[in-house]
Amino acid sequence: MYYDRAFNVERFIALHEALEERGFQSPYAERIAALQETDPEGHRPPVPRHETTTKIECPDTFSARDTALRCHRTQVDPDGPFFAVSSEMQAEVWPWEDYSLADSRVETSIPETDLFAGIDPDAPTSSPRKA
Repeated sequence: MYYDRAFNVERFIALHEALEERGFQSPYAERIAALQETDPEGHRPPVPRHETTTKIECPDTFSARDTALRCHRTQVDPDGPFFAVSSEMQAEVWPWEDYSLADSRVETSIPETDLFAGIDPDAPTSSPRKA
C-alpha cells in the first residue's frame, strides 16, 4: 500500500528553482517561504509524516496525467499552481511520481523504483472473502 506524495515539498522546491533560473515567476515562492519561517515562539511547520520511499520515473506519462487531472476541476484547479509548470519542464526537473510505502506483504528494498517489485505474476491469487 502506497501513499501518493503529489504535494512533495522537495518537488515544489525543485520546480520553483527551475522556474526562477529560467526567468519565470514561481507560484510556489510563498508556500516554500511559509515552510521555512518560524512562528513568534520559534516553531517551524511540521515536517511531512511520510517520506518518499518510492520514485517512479515516468516523464512520458505526464501529459496524459495532466489531461486526466484537468477533468477533475473541483479537485485540481486547472489554472492553479499544480499546472504552473509544463509537462516538458517537469520531465526535465522532476521526472518522477513520488510515493511512500505504507505497508507491504512482499519483501521490499528501500528506495524503490518499481511499484510491482517482489510481486510474482505467476503466484495464485486468493479468492474473495464471503460474508
